[in-house]
Amino acid sequence: MSQTREITSFRFEGLARALSAVSHLGDSAGGTTSVFRREKVYSKGWGVIEVPIISGNAFRGQLRDTGMRYMLRELGDPVLSPAAFHFLTSGGALSKEAGRGLDIGQARRLRELIPLVGVFGGACGRQILEGKLQVGKWYPVCQELVDFLPSHYSKLPEAETSIYDMTDVHSFTRTDDAKGERWQKYLSQEQRGSLEVPKVKRAKDGTEIAEKPGTAQQMRYSQEVLIAGTTFYCWISLQDVTPLEFEAFASALVEWSKTPFIGGQSRHGCGEVELQFENWMSISPHTHVNAQDVGMPLGQTYNEHLREQKKAILEVLQEIS
Repeated sequence: MSQTREITSFRFEGLARALSAVSHLGDSAGGTTSVFRREKVYSKGWGVIEVPIISGNAFRGQLRDTGMRYMLRELGDPVLSPAAFHFLTSGGALSKEAGRGLDIGQARRLRELIPLVGVFGGACGRQILEGKLQVGKWYPVCQELVDFLPSHYSKLPEAETSIYDMTDVHSFTRTDDAKGERWQKYLSQEQRGSLEVPKVKRAKDGTEIAEKPGTAQQMRYSQEVLIAGTTFYCWISLQDVTPLEFEAFASALVEWSKTPFIGGQSRHGCGEVELQFENWMSISPHTHVNAQDVGMPLGQTYNEHLREQKKAILEVLQEIS
């Protein structure tokens, strides 16, 4: 296996703009309303405050998923062992079992055959393979976080708006279609009957209380979101990557650009974004990826590597247990 070993580092920074409300949940104390993920920061003029911030791991995890999905598709959608599946998609897990692990040669071969392992890293057996990708947190451009922005972004009009004016609460409803007449023809007579007969429970004083029939399927819940139009400052850094690793990472970013969402509730239309990295790549759901030359290609070398090394890649994946 031959590949150019030129080593290069990159840092790209830019702005992402929410095209729909963004949901990114933090810790919840229960109930049907969830709050946006928050972090404590010390901000000049504001003191210690809690502000909504999107974790870098949210974006990094999506890039890992889209990159690995692209690679597996190019390899013919192979069936993986659970260990190999979790290693590729979530980074795997350490194991204390004796005899498990990779020696230096095996780890090097794994990174060379699967360049995205070099980019994202992972844990295999008793060994951690360090990744070369760092992903910054997505800081909303707002009054409270202006000191955390590069100077050329701190003058943006959005920086004059409070983050708390950019939050909203969206509510969602799930209906119980089983109780609609047009759907009941798909249920058995017994199931339809269970929807009509009320359940009875006995109170502590012995009183019988009739409850609504059937198991409740309908519900209403709410989530705090950042509104459409919110602008985020973000950055990514690649340290000491080979040309092949750079192309593999670019393939993950291009694959993500086909459905550029961040956070959760994308099934409800939340989290759609457009992203502009300075002097490099522009991503929008309305246009094809536009990438400027940064001295590293977005070409076919990575695809050729996957085709030429397909057998060896599948073999090394089978060795992960």
